[in-house]
Amino acid sequence: MPGGSRALPDRPNLRYLRLEAKRRLAAGEFATLHDAQTAIAREHGAQLPEIERPPVPSPVANAVKVMYLGAATSILGIIVDILTVNATKSAIERRSHKLTVSQVDAAQHALIVGFIVGGLVGAAAWIFIARNCRGGKNWARITGTVLFAIATIDTTSASPPRWPARSSSGASWSGWSG
Repeated sequence: MPGGSRALPDRPNLRYLRLEAKRRLAAGEFATLHDAQTAIAREHGAQLPEIERPPVPSPVANAVKVMYLGAATSILGIIVDILTVNATKSAIERRSHKLTVSQVDAAQHALIVGFIVGGLVGAAAWIFIARNCRGGKNWARITGTVLFAIATIDTTSASPPRWPARSSSGASWSGWSG
């Protein structure tokens, strides 16, 4: 009944109104339960103020941009890792003479899958955290800060590998022990 006005009975049944809101939400009339409840209240003549969300603070907006940049970097890392996988395969062949051709190929395929999955998970995590940070969730700001610190420490303090394979999507050095 959008747009109409209905009078509340002398003794309104709040349970009925809650069920009506849930029914209308399930019918797809509203996106959230809050929207359905607000509409029903307005239909019954409630004068509810329009709540405006305050603007996102500038430091938070900048942090969100950096998080989106982190997601883009994760995707770029996948591309770089895949383009350099042949060098990694050559290094595996040089370091591990006991491996057969099929074992080296299997290692190369596993690396490619790992690069893709690691990069996509990293990108998805940054996007998820950025959206929640922009939405005002404090846990997202804390989580983003901690993950950024861990990635920075991991990247700057990693010991060089024995052969040139760096997983930029997984943010960790990978190497064969042999």
